[in-house]
Amino acid sequence: MNLGHYFANAIDINNNEIQIPVNEEGTVQISSTQKIKSLKTNAKKVFCRNNELEILEAPNAVDVGCKKNKITHLSLDNAEKVNCTQNKLVYLHAPKATQINCSLNKLTELKLESVVNLECYGNEITSLEAPKLRTIDCEIPVSGGQKPIVSIKEIEIELKNKFEANNISDYDIGFLDVEIALDLHKELIVEYFTFCIALQEVDFYSYEDESDINAFEIYLMKSDDKFGQHQNVLEQVQALPLVLNIPQKLNFSIPIFSSPDGYRNFLDIIKGAPDQILKYEKEFELQITFYLNPDKPNEKYYHRFFKIANPFHWSVKN
Repeated sequence: MNLGHYFANAIDINNNEIQIPVNEEGTVQISSTQKIKSLKTNAKKVFCRNNELEILEAPNAVDVGCKKNKITHLSLDNAEKVNCTQNKLVYLHAPKATQINCSLNKLTELKLESVVNLECYGNEITSLEAPKLRTIDCEIPVSGGQKPIVSIKEIEIELKNKFEANNISDYDIGFLDVEIALDLHKELIVEYFTFCIALQEVDFYSYEDESDINAFEIYLMKSDDKFGQHQNVLEQVQALPLVLNIPQKLNFSIPIFSSPDGYRNFLDIIKGAPDQILKYEKEFELQITFYLNPDKPNEKYYHRFFKIANPFHWSVKN
């Protein structure tokens, strides 16, 4: 197809109209440094991650990646693969999509006629219609007449550390011990893997704007690693590439570094929370995400949140 047949019209956060280039294969990819709030395109593949997107119109797109934006309503008539995690979605329409990741949104109902593999963790879903569904990463409550929907996880995360609020020594650590259970549905050659870990106040994602000065979140491991954590983790398994074709478990001891200051002690990091959180919040949430082949077409990942008792809550006697 001639390049001129494709277009991508955007509005940036300053209300300027701009045209985004689309390559000859019909792919538009928008850098996270180019902040836009609206995009209308007839491209076949659309990727706009870590941005300010509120409106996306892409009726011809077959592959859409728009994670970490601010979209509330998303309608994709022809998409076959959708990654819209970490938006503000209350409505999702994707009747042809077989693979969907809509985790960490505000969805309560889903009707997905073609979905086979669904990631929907971190929503409040009470109704799901998905007649072709084979795998799902969370449990959906059963309502009247509905068949139980069983969670079939390819990746599971277990935190081995135990944190008792009245035992302060539990928190005086520099490593998190994590077990990853893998039961993939088909063989995967792993060229790279990593973690992303954040300590947050409970209901952090309920904030309309996660940059709110009152919201508490601090990363213990980030993708832009400055402390050698990724290499440390890689050295704890056999040499890559790693062929995953049978169920197995991997155990890691992950060094803690708070970003950006580099604190290594979990207890000291917790002490850095705002005073009102330390005193009045009974729990924190530790979000752990494990990635296989990050940012590649065969990427797989899974989030899990762990409740961590707050040892500095006013009711705790240490």
